[in-house]
Amino acid sequence: MAWRIDQAVSPEEKESMTPSANQSRGKQIEFAASCVAVGLSIFTVYTAFFGVFTAMIQRPIHMMLIYIIILLTRPSKIFRKGSWPEHALNLILILFSILSMLWLMKSWERLYVTPYPNSIDMIMGTIGIIITLEATRRTLGSPLMILGIIFLTFAFLGPYFPGMFSHRGYGLGRVVVHAFFGTEGIFGIPAGVAATFVLMFIIFGAFLIVSGGGKAFLDFAMSFTGHYTGGPAKVAVLASGFMGMMSASAVANVATTGSITIPMMKRMGYKPHVAAGIESAASCGGMFMPPIMGATAFVIAEFTGISYIEIALAAAIPAVLYYIALFIMVHFSSAKAGFRGVPKQDLPSFRTTLANSVHLFFPVFVLLALLVLRFTPMYACAYSLGSFVIFSFIRKATRLDFRKIMRALDLGARNAATISAACATAGLIIGIITMTGFAMKLSDLVTDMAGTSLFLGLFFMMVASLILGMGLPPVASYIILAALGAPILSQLGAPLLSTHMFIFYFGTLSTITPPVCVAAYAGAGIAHSDPMKTGFMATRLAFVAFVVPYYMVYYPSLILRGSVIEIVSITLTLLLGIFSFAVFLEGFLSTRITPVERVLILLASVFFFWPSLWHFMVGIALLGSVTYYNRTRASKLISQSNIECPAVSSSRNT
Repeated sequence: MAWRIDQAVSPEEKESMTPSANQSRGKQIEFAASCVAVGLSIFTVYTAFFGVFTAMIQRPIHMMLIYIIILLTRPSKIFRKGSWPEHALNLILILFSILSMLWLMKSWERLYVTPYPNSIDMIMGTIGIIITLEATRRTLGSPLMILGIIFLTFAFLGPYFPGMFSHRGYGLGRVVVHAFFGTEGIFGIPAGVAATFVLMFIIFGAFLIVSGGGKAFLDFAMSFTGHYTGGPAKVAVLASGFMGMMSASAVANVATTGSITIPMMKRMGYKPHVAAGIESAASCGGMFMPPIMGATAFVIAEFTGISYIEIALAAAIPAVLYYIALFIMVHFSSAKAGFRGVPKQDLPSFRTTLANSVHLFFPVFVLLALLVLRFTPMYACAYSLGSFVIFSFIRKATRLDFRKIMRALDLGARNAATISAACATAGLIIGIITMTGFAMKLSDLVTDMAGTSLFLGLFFMMVASLILGMGLPPVASYIILAALGAPILSQLGAPLLSTHMFIFYFGTLSTITPPVCVAAYAGAGIAHSDPMKTGFMATRLAFVAFVVPYYMVYYPSLILRGSVIEIVSITLTLLLGIFSFAVFLEGFLSTRITPVERVLILLASVFFFWPSLWHFMVGIALLGSVTYYNRTRASKLISQSNIECPAVSSSRNT
């Protein structure tokens, strides 16, 4: 299919979406999917310029087209792929999805006034819920679908649940109306955000990829850091950070940059699970990085009532600290192993890359400027998209002709399918939670366990976030956890934005924490490494992300909720703590550290992580002492051997 692009999808998605070259039927299905995807993107761009329709028109149209794309491109895994039973099943489900959505748009006002469904309402609503769960299964696997079924069962069988989780139970009619025919279920806030802001930004990212911006990000990273100690690993960190700024999926980020950086790291001598772990941790961090933040920033804005630009700015310092910590870890581990960089002559020229692609970043600046000027995200993205087409004509190689524009529109809608399906099922779960009062019951349980301790409440919520987030995209895990956990933490005294950022961070970290670590699985697939070893390596490298969320709650100045002096002091203290703890973990500074130095550097990190003026001074003294004696010992080793140590010289050059 001429409109397709393969660089931004995982190998599994590519296998499920690419038609067989010798089957005309497969080509026809692929063409139909592309037409629907382009139509969805055009519909979304049109509403961005001229205004969205009412919620119960915009959202059902969006979800109907998303379901059609999923049913056409993702195998059911019930019948053999490409077989007639498979095609027949997909055709029936597509027909039912269209009928159910059209009936919804026709009937929602009547049911809003008098919520008493007739038999057709019941049938169409039930079909719509089933198709939502099936679309989720095809894109995300079973975990989120099973979770949706569990909550539906909970709604029906409330009286049979034990103790405090028991409730009076609801009939099919009540559940169907609440879940399908209103804005408190499938078509709630998550679906609304997916149908507007999220899809627009994913389309923007697709235009960037099609025009060559993705390759430019990678070339910039290689020209900056490729020749330093551990160059390929540092390229992975920077390139994934750049891609993460515009990506809405950690898995897609791994598949895009990892296909280049992981083989490069393996050739330089990195063990497969280490190379995959570095790429997975770097791609996971892209979900924290403004302006997109894995598409979750817009959902946080809807849940909290805080403007999107405030949320993006608040996330900036923690995201930068994450990548600094990862960069430090990569440097020390590479220096300890003696890994040199890539020769400069084998790297892209920074000047050439800048000259060839600098104009592709102008639309990004337009986008950021419009957001800073307080334009709505959808409006800002729409006009930035228009500027993208204009700026692309500066160079022939990046020019967006009709074919490339169609390819970008197709790619954007396809890449949004997973997020939209996740948002729909997450909305269904939230609808059941609000209808049954489950959130209040869970809040009472956690409050009883934590008492008045905010720290215990945060710890329990961290564990819940890592467990509930397993196998889910960050936006879906955040939505569920925000409904369940945010009221609990707020009740214990956590600030509003800090609470939601805490939940978001730990829900996102579930993509690299074993046993279900989808980003690590993607990296392991490319590196041919053990997924569990990859997940544990990525978790170790991302240690700072397990510390920073607590600071967001106890020291809100980290997310720009304080004076300039407070912001600078907490950032500097945390940065020194990150550096010290990275040295402790890797056991290397200018040379390998002794056991005594390791204990002292651990104490220094503890003092830095426990901010006060006295602790800061003690931490500085310990860090300075270890650094001085370690460098002195390294110099003696060099002079004794009279041979320059590659690891030491490389670390000095960096």
